[in-house]
Parts: sequence; structure tokens; C-alpha cells
Amino acid sequence: LLPYAAPGGVEVGTAVAQEELAQLSRAGHPLRDDKLDEYADAWALLLERGVSLEAGWQAWRLGMTPSRHAREVMGVAVEPKEQV
Repeated sequence: LLPYAAPGGVEVGTAVAQEELAQLSRAGHPLRDDKLDEYADAWALLLERGVSLEAGWQAWRLGMTPSRHAREVMGVAVEPKEQV
């Protein structure tokens, strides 16, 4: 969310996001979801091309949101749906 919510504006947020993304890409972890590497490359390219607030949060459109498998790896609890 850095490019969108940074106190210094989109330009500052983009620079900070690019640096944090580069650090994340360099630091490996044995339990990391393989898709994260692909997403990091795609997001880095998107940041390089420029972020527009009017375009909204691009991760949704690009399918870069956590899947059920990712939630299981992260251990995120999901509330069961009500039976109708």
C-alpha cells in the first residue's frame, strides 16, 4: 500500500515500496510461496512504470491477492460461512 498511502505522496511511497520489494526479493525463505517471486517481479515492473491513484489498487486486478493455499501457509483463520 506504500505508493498509495505514503505521507510523502505517491513518488515517495513508490521509492520506498521499490526498496522494500527489492529487499524482500533478495531475502529467501524455505516456506515462501513460489508465486511470491513472480508477484514481486510483476509488482516491481508495475512500480517502475508508475502508479496512478486513479487506477486503484492494482494487485486485485492482477490477481496478486492471497489464495486459499497462501492463507493456509500464513495460518490465517477464515470464518466458516453460515449455512442457509
